[in-house]
Amino acid sequence: MAELKNQLAPISAEERPVPPSVPGLRDPSAAATAERVCLAENRAGPLPHLTGRAESLDPWARSGPTCLAWSSGKAWS
Repeated sequence: MAELKNQLAPISAEERPVPPSVPGLRDPSAAATAERVCLAENRAGPLPHLTGRAESLDPWARSGPTCLAWSSGKAWS
């Protein structure tokens, strides 16, 4: 129980500093958007699908047999 208490104890700002605020939250310009994307990718890695830089996926190319069964009007047996 003591270990759990230590894991749930609050962490001070000195131990883990508060990250910087997100730039241009209320600015819809392309420059501000690019800054936010850069910040997110620096923290999380590449985000091509969230940033619109990934190619579109064909949903039918990844559908399984259950999707085909439903589209043909047949229920699962």
